[in-house]
Amino acid sequence: MISVVTGATGYIGHNLTKRLLAKGETVIAIVRNASNVDKLTTLSGALSLCPEHEIDATLDFVRDAPFTVFHLAGQFSGNNYAYQTAVDDNLMPGVRLLDALTERRPACFVNAGSYWQFSSDGAVQPNSEYAAAKQAFQEILAFFAYQHRVPAPTTVLFDVYGPEDRRGKLIETLTTWDSETIIDMTNGEQLLDLIHIDDVVDALLAAAQIKEPGHCQYFAGSNQRRSLRSVVTMIEELRGITLPIRWGARPYPDWQIFDPCPAAPPPFGWQAKITLKAGLSHIIEGQVEQHQGLLT
Repeated sequence: MISVVTGATGYIGHNLTKRLLAKGETVIAIVRNASNVDKLTTLSGALSLCPEHEIDATLDFVRDAPFTVFHLAGQFSGNNYAYQTAVDDNLMPGVRLLDALTERRPACFVNAGSYWQFSSDGAVQPNSEYAAAKQAFQEILAFFAYQHRVPAPTTVLFDVYGPEDRRGKLIETLTTWDSETIIDMTNGEQLLDLIHIDDVVDALLAAAQIKEPGHCQYFAGSNQRRSLRSVVTMIEELRGITLPIRWGARPYPDWQIFDPCPAAPPPFGWQAKITLKAGLSHIIEGQVEQHQGLLT
């Protein structure tokens, strides 16, 4: 099977690509011109890199072969995110991909959504320009799937974490902090649904097994929701330290979600396997081993 992956230079896309190659699949990674592909080039297997502007020519190569698309490309740039930038980063890459697919029917088109598209009761209510652009693409994808009779599951992801995550996310900060410098935080009341990267990849692969034409939506959550304060306490216990946190020193951002939407239904046959404690322990143990290796 051939897999076409967008967002392969990102954390989730890289881990998915690595798993697909390990399974012996051929992977075509569609990359933006400004993307850093260094980590991709170190992977072993049948991997081809396709510049975004050469999608048509690349898909001609797979026209007569069964292939699955995993659309993971997206970007959030924080506060004051211009609408045009949000559209350029999170809507148009997917739209251009769908244009290229109108005469090349994939076996399945797996789209990655975000829980930021929903209110706490599961209603569509994007919390940011980023989430609104993701939701807009999902609507276009639903029409494409209906028009071209393509299975097109959207897998809604929650807060993804895991080893070797260098995105500057909260878990990386809390598990590596070794300074006495104060960390300014919000009050920490928000609930987090932290889902391990291995479970996320499993969920995307499970979604790719959908055969029924049309768009459908699944949620890949951990069902282990904890407040930020509770997560910090767990990390402190695992590390055996007290982190220098000043609670309430930062205001909540306008887009803060305090209670994520329900994580249901999950992809058929999938459920999260890695508990938060096990996942955090693995990350922390790996960092200790790496540090000890530098000292020897």
